[in-house]
Amino acid sequence: MGSLSRTCIKCGEEKPLYEFPVMLKMKSGRSVKCRDCVEYDWRVFEEHCIEKKRRPQ
Repeated sequence: MGSLSRTCIKCGEEKPLYEFPVMLKMKSGRSVKCRDCVEYDWRVFEEHCIEKKRRPQ
């Protein structure tokens, strides 16, 4: 490998490898999205779930 940086597929920024969460299923052992993008996706998902629970059925 040898690469100490990677480009996030979501934001397109090149960041150091330690900015990408560990994901053992990936060949490189790191996620393809940076920590900031992963956290943002989780916040959006949680807000969506909260809104879904609030809606009357």
